[in-house]
Amino acid sequence: MKRPISLSPRLMAVADWIREADRVADVGTDHARLPVFLTQRGLARSVIGLDISSGPLARAGRLLKVHGLEGQVTLMLSDGLLALTPEQIDTAVITGLGGETILSIAQASPWLKEKRLIAGPHTRHKRMVNGFDKMGFCLNEFKLVFDGGRMYHLYLFDRQEKK
Repeated sequence: MKRPISLSPRLMAVADWIREADRVADVGTDHARLPVFLTQRGLARSVIGLDISSGPLARAGRLLKVHGLEGQVTLMLSDGLLALTPEQIDTAVITGLGGETILSIAQASPWLKEKRLIAGPHTRHKRMVNGFDKMGFCLNEFKLVFDGGRMYHLYLFDRQEKK
């Protein structure tokens, strides 16, 4: 195995919200740094990297190969979470996209509100949060993370408590 991968402050803040027993989907995985990090450190039971384009998945595959993790992280071509069933994951990570795009991904997979969702929109934060609220998501935590000269908003939504 190659030297353990390091994460930017933004992705490290995301990784801090992952629970060890979780099956994680990284939507828009592109570089696959988060799946590699989680897998190397045993911070998730399993990780699936999803992307809508084959180019980013090829880059992700190369990083997995460099770190000897082929077969340990599943890569899938998918528009959001559409290639998955609810039983395949416990936590979805959707970062690096606009808030409206993140919201549309959740709307296309309404079962997501029964899971844990870590969202990191680059734009339209309030619109995304308001949309999630209308869909019945429960906002549990919020973080502001300064990374690379920019401030990032990170949101943790978890299952709505049954009353």
